[in-house]
Amino acid sequence: MSKKQIKIQTITPRYDEIEDRIRLSLNHEDTENCIDFMMTRRFVLKLLPSIDEYMLKVYYKEMNQDTTTPAKHKGARIGNHNALKLYQENAELLLGIQFSFMEKNKLTQLKFNTKYTEATVTLNYESFMSIVTLIRATTPNFDWGISPDF
Repeated sequence: MSKKQIKIQTITPRYDEIEDRIRLSLNHEDTENCIDFMMTRRFVLKLLPSIDEYMLKVYYKEMNQDTTTPAKHKGARIGNHNALKLYQENAELLLGIQFSFMEKNKLTQLKFNTKYTEATVTLNYESFMSIVTLIRATTPNFDWGISPDF
């Protein structure tokens, strides 16, 4: 059985207090391709340092300069929390995220993998940083016993 393939258009991270997990709502405005992925505390605590390492390796120059020029490629949009359909109960447990850097156009492709679904998105530096920042902001540092600077 092959996995369902989804191209990500919007990503909305939020903390699910009941599950004590980060919920990534993908494509919540597209009824055929909307899905929620759940990230466990353990997954997030491994993911954030991996993202930092990836950013330093791939986007070192961009991180150390003030980029005021508009980017040509945006990638996924950040979703609106108020527009989410909160009745969605069937979230899939996120098993892994693969990062691939495309040197030719300086874009990052992310592949989110669950048991049943593979969702992909291609992002420029600014979009990637926006998503990372939102995931960090969504993480309940105090409740999870981690430093806000983690």
